[in-house]
Amino acid sequence: MSNIDKKTFRRCILFFFILTFIIYGRSIRNDYAMDDEFVIHNNQQVHGGIKAIPAIFRTTYAIGNKASYEYRPLVKATYALEYQFFGENPHVSHFINILLYCLLVSFLFYLLLRILYNYHYLFSFGIALLFLAHPLHSEVIMSIKNRDVLLSFFGCLFSLFFYLRYADTNQLSNIFFGSFFLLFAIMSKKDSITFMAVIPFSMWFFKETNWKKIVLVIVSYLPALFTFRMAASHLTNSKIRTVLEWENPLFQHTTMLHRIPQGFYSFYFYLKMFVLPYPLVSYYGFNQVPLVGWDNPVVWIVILLLIVTGYYVVKNFKSKPIWLYGVLYFIITISM
Repeated sequence: MSNIDKKTFRRCILFFFILTFIIYGRSIRNDYAMDDEFVIHNNQQVHGGIKAIPAIFRTTYAIGNKASYEYRPLVKATYALEYQFFGENPHVSHFINILLYCLLVSFLFYLLLRILYNYHYLFSFGIALLFLAHPLHSEVIMSIKNRDVLLSFFGCLFSLFFYLRYADTNQLSNIFFGSFFLLFAIMSKKDSITFMAVIPFSMWFFKETNWKKIVLVIVSYLPALFTFRMAASHLTNSKIRTVLEWENPLFQHTTMLHRIPQGFYSFYFYLKMFVLPYPLVSYYGFNQVPLVGWDNPVVWIVILLLIVTGYYVVKNFKSKPIWLYGVLYFIITISM
């Protein structure tokens, strides 16, 4: 972090906190919404408070007649702790989500400064600022249920931080902490498994880490994956959830050939929303993304775009321009 002094760093962090509450603070007045019903509001297990935490780690994320699915015990445990001290209070829940986002943006900035130490600190500041204010993140912050995404990304960033520290110091304790926070991320939301590819890629890109170290890091994932798998396989309730056709028309009665063009179109949809986040809606499910086939021109435009991108990635792979990291990071994390 040689590219910024401590006083300027503290001022940047204070700015992030103030701006986050200016942009998202109004959501503190909001009530519960949508999936909050399953995981917080009317969730008797969460209402058990601290005493319910052992049971939370033995059951699925959502429990009820409508659905019993997923395994995200860490985030659900935070709801139980919250209920223990504040009762059923959506305003406290919204405040905690905003506070978590402030801390997340601050740590992202700190991590970027360590990674991009050859750049002026304003470069890292700009990335963190874009992350903070990007409209696509509004649902994650303002929907209490989406605390799972916040905690999962926390785990991912801390895991990356410790693995990069291992690349610098060779201290094996950093591998332990990296694996621990990877487990933390997966226990919050298993979409974070994409970081299992981001971490070695980042070590190679920023630290020029040799392959022996990278292989050791990949092997260190195994305890985290094994722990999650064992915990998820010993649940005391059913994990079966019936996926309704209106939720995902491609889930049933289709083949891979039907799903591939839809995947390319979805890539276009999310890329477009990343660059031009309009119009925003509260739920990107039913009837928000059109169903398409191989005859849709957007599918072929995306395929062409990916081929051209792939060409420039291969051409510039050894020189490691910073844009290459951004492009491959985006593709890796959206691959799920």
